[in-house]
Amino acid sequence: MAGVAYVAVVAVAAITMPAVNELGEFPADVLWEFRISSLFTLAALWGTLGVALTWLLGRVTATPEVAA
Repeated sequence: MAGVAYVAVVAVAAITMPAVNELGEFPADVLWEFRISSLFTLAALWGTLGVALTWLLGRVTATPEVAA
């Protein structure tokens, strides 16, 4: 019952609120370049973290060599 009431309140709010144009006169090509740059930055960040943590994990789990 609470779920139906929630959906009804959200539906009424969505219908009564005015439409919003968030971009306005912002150039689409600048926005597209930002999104691509952001994607490459995130890929570089996670790639670097993955390589560094894999290397560190290899050092932690490596068995030490015993000198005979």
